[in-house]
Amino acid sequence: MRTLSYAIVTTDINGIPVLLGCKEWNEHILKRHPELNNFLDEIRQAIEKPDLRHRDPEDPRVRLHYREISQEKRLHPKLAYLLVVIKYVNAPERQYQKSGFVSSAYFLKTPKSRGIDNEKGN
Repeated sequence: MRTLSYAIVTTDINGIPVLLGCKEWNEHILKRHPELNNFLDEIRQAIEKPDLRHRDPEDPRVRLHYREISQEKRLHPKLAYLLVVIKYVNAPERQYQKSGFVSSAYFLKTPKSRGIDNEKGN
Protein backbone atom coordinates (compact mmCIF):
# COMPACT_ATOMS: atom_id res chain seq x y z
CA MET A 1 0.00 0.00 0.00
CA ARG A 2 1.40 3.39 -0.93
CA THR A 3 1.77 6.15 1.62
CA LEU A 4 0.11 9.44 0.81
CA SER A 5 1.49 12.75 2.04
CA TYR A 6 -0.59 15.83 2.66
CA ALA A 7 0.11 19.57 2.79
CA ILE A 8 -3.10 20.06 4.82
CA VAL A 9 -5.15 17.66 6.93
CA THR A 10 -8.03 19.37 8.72
CA THR A 11 -11.82 19.40 9.05
CA ASP A 12 -14.40 21.69 7.49
CA ILE A 13 -17.16 23.61 9.31
CA ASN A 14 -19.23 20.39 9.47
CA GLY A 15 -16.43 18.28 10.97
CA ILE A 16 -15.75 16.39 7.72
CA PRO A 17 -12.07 15.62 7.06
CA VAL A 18 -10.56 17.72 4.25
CA LEU A 19 -7.17 16.99 2.73
CA LEU A 20 -4.83 18.77 0.36
CA GLY A 21 -2.32 16.31 -1.03
CA CYS A 22 1.29 17.37 -1.54
CA LYS A 23 1.07 16.24 -5.15
CA GLU A 24 -2.05 18.36 -5.78
CA TRP A 25 -0.45 21.31 -3.99
CA ASN A 26 2.86 21.15 -5.87
CA GLU A 27 1.85 19.85 -9.29
CA HIS A 28 -1.50 21.53 -9.77
CA ILE A 29 -2.11 24.50 -7.51
CA LEU A 30 1.40 25.97 -7.28
CA LYS A 31 2.15 25.21 -10.91
CA ARG A 32 -0.94 27.15 -12.05
CA HIS A 33 -1.02 29.69 -9.21
CA PRO A 34 2.53 30.21 -7.87
CA GLU A 35 1.33 33.36 -6.09
CA LEU A 36 -0.30 31.05 -3.50
CA ASN A 37 3.08 29.78 -2.29
CA ASN A 38 2.88 31.68 1.02
CA PHE A 39 -0.86 31.22 1.55
CA LEU A 40 -1.14 27.66 2.85
CA ASP A 41 -2.42 28.93 6.22
CA GLU A 42 -5.12 31.01 4.50
CA ILE A 43 -6.18 27.93 2.51
CA ARG A 44 -6.55 26.05 5.80
CA GLN A 45 -8.62 28.94 7.21
CA ALA A 46 -10.87 28.91 4.14
CA ILE A 47 -11.50 25.20 4.69
CA GLU A 48 -12.11 25.44 8.44
CA LYS A 49 -13.90 28.80 8.70
CA PRO A 50 -14.99 30.11 5.30
CA ASP A 51 -16.49 33.57 5.11
CA LEU A 52 -18.83 32.21 2.47
CA ARG A 53 -19.58 28.71 1.23
CA HIS A 54 -21.46 27.74 -1.90
CA ARG A 55 -22.40 24.44 -3.48
CA ASP A 56 -21.28 24.19 -7.09
CA PRO A 57 -24.41 24.06 -9.27
CA GLU A 58 -22.69 21.76 -11.77
CA ASP A 59 -21.44 19.13 -9.31
CA PRO A 60 -23.30 18.51 -6.03
CA ARG A 61 -20.15 16.97 -4.52
CA VAL A 62 -18.21 20.23 -4.84
CA ARG A 63 -18.19 23.09 -2.34
CA LEU A 64 -16.67 26.51 -2.99
CA HIS A 65 -15.11 27.99 0.16
CA TYR A 66 -14.28 31.72 0.16
CA ARG A 67 -12.05 33.56 2.57
CA GLU A 68 -11.56 37.32 2.44
CA ILE A 69 -7.88 38.27 2.44
CA SER A 70 -6.83 41.15 4.67
CA GLN A 71 -5.70 44.34 2.91
CA GLU A 72 -2.08 43.96 4.04
CA LYS A 73 -1.81 40.38 2.67
CA ARG A 74 -3.41 41.00 -0.73
CA LEU A 75 -1.04 40.62 -3.66
CA HIS A 76 -3.24 42.99 -5.65
CA PRO A 77 -5.72 45.46 -4.12
CA LYS A 78 -8.63 44.07 -6.15
CA LEU A 79 -7.99 40.38 -5.44
CA ALA A 80 -9.90 40.34 -2.17
CA TYR A 81 -10.92 36.67 -1.91
CA LEU A 82 -9.27 33.29 -1.82
CA LEU A 83 -11.40 30.52 -3.32
CA VAL A 84 -10.75 26.92 -2.26
CA VAL A 85 -12.54 24.23 -4.28
CA ILE A 86 -13.30 21.04 -2.34
CA LYS A 87 -14.76 17.82 -3.73
CA TYR A 88 -16.43 15.52 -1.20
CA VAL A 89 -16.32 11.78 -1.89
CA ASN A 90 -16.35 8.47 -0.05
CA ALA A 91 -12.66 7.81 -0.60
CA PRO A 92 -11.20 4.27 -0.63
CA GLU A 93 -7.91 5.55 0.83
CA ARG A 94 -9.96 6.83 3.80
CA GLN A 95 -11.86 3.51 4.29
CA TYR A 96 -14.77 4.99 2.30
CA GLN A 97 -15.32 7.67 4.93
CA LYS A 98 -16.77 10.86 3.47
CA SER A 99 -13.83 13.19 2.95
CA GLY A 100 -13.12 16.39 1.09
CA PHE A 101 -10.18 16.83 -1.24
CA VAL A 102 -8.94 20.26 -2.31
CA SER A 103 -8.86 20.32 -6.09
CA SER A 104 -7.99 23.97 -6.69
CA ALA A 105 -7.37 27.32 -5.03
CA TYR A 106 -6.90 30.81 -6.42
CA PHE A 107 -7.55 34.51 -5.80
CA LEU A 108 -10.48 36.42 -7.24
CA LYS A 109 -12.12 39.83 -6.93
CA THR A 110 -15.51 38.73 -5.64
CA PRO A 111 -17.20 35.41 -4.88
CA LYS A 112 -18.79 33.70 -7.84
CA SER A 113 -22.52 34.29 -7.94
CA ARG A 114 -23.50 31.09 -9.72
CA GLY A 115 -23.26 28.78 -6.70
CA ILE A 116 -26.09 27.83 -4.37
CA ASP A 117 -26.34 30.65 -1.81
CA ASN A 118 -24.27 30.58 1.36
CA GLU A 119 -24.70 26.98 2.36
CA LYS A 120 -23.89 26.05 5.94
CA GLY A 121 -24.41 22.29 5.72
CA ASN A 122 -23.74 19.55 3.21
